[in-house]
Amino acid sequence: MLFRRAKSPLALKYFKSIRTVMVAPGVWPAEIFGEKISVVAIVHRVTLPYHMSLIVFGELYYIWMHMHELSFLDLGHAIITTLLGILTAVRSILPQLQNYHKLLLKFINVMHLMHSTNKGPYYNQMNDTVDKVCSYYTKFSLGLMFLSCSMFNFAPFCNNVANVFIFKTENYTLEFSFYYQYPGIDPTDYFTTTSIYNFYLSYNCAMMVSGLDLILFLIIFQITGHVYILRYNLENFQWPKNKVVFKLGDILKYKINESITSEMFDAEESKEVRFKLAECIEHHKEIIGYVVVINVGIAHIKGIHTEMNSHHNECCLR
Repeated sequence: MLFRRAKSPLALKYFKSIRTVMVAPGVWPAEIFGEKISVVAIVHRVTLPYHMSLIVFGELYYIWMHMHELSFLDLGHAIITTLLGILTAVRSILPQLQNYHKLLLKFINVMHLMHSTNKGPYYNQMNDTVDKVCSYYTKFSLGLMFLSCSMFNFAPFCNNVANVFIFKTENYTLEFSFYYQYPGIDPTDYFTTTSIYNFYLSYNCAMMVSGLDLILFLIIFQITGHVYILRYNLENFQWPKNKVVFKLGDILKYKINESITSEMFDAEESKEVRFKLAECIEHHKEIIGYVVVINVGIAHIKGIHTEMNSHHNECCLR
């Protein structure tokens, strides 16, 4: 089954799905492609790092206040969700960086194989294959993200409903997917609001952790397609059409009747081979350029983590 040609990669169905789900937290900054986004989405993505930092503070305060009351499993759950909150807060900075925007623009406008389908049948075939892989992987990832968010919040919600409204268990402590607390404010006093809000926090965590990885994998799939095309072009390099026969007697100046047959390019074929070889070299340079751009982006992310850790250590020392 071949994918129908679209004028732009953004018209493909899996990119439309990504835009619908990831535009609010900024993982997919649609405005850099000339699309309009709501003011609510802009405010949401700008305030998200501060919002998640506030949640992390509440989680740390909860652990500090209930350290001696929590069981080993509950304490482990609280620590894991706190670490996920820190990861979400850090990663929510990435979609607002110019380097991330430049990477996505290059991915859509230059790197995508759709822009090379007019170069030959194999380019067209590889574009269809990579599009299939990207489509299936996007559906799988988005489905897994929403299933994880739902199950992560559905289990404690069902336990609360069962123990409070059905079995009416006495002295039952409400369960939540995230535990956080602030001086004078205890979210456990607001069961419905806290449960809905926790699902919203799970959504942001999924988008910043798995959503960014999904974008990275889509870029890797495109680069892999470029590598396969380059390998195909090198393996199917044209052979000389003309055969030249050399007599060993004429070369060695001995009376030998043996001869050697060699395939050699003529002047016209040499020009064509030189042109195709130059194309392969340029294509290889492009692939290396794509990889360098990704490595620079990853190094930038690591730099953010390192800088935040250094600031954290300085604060601890003070």
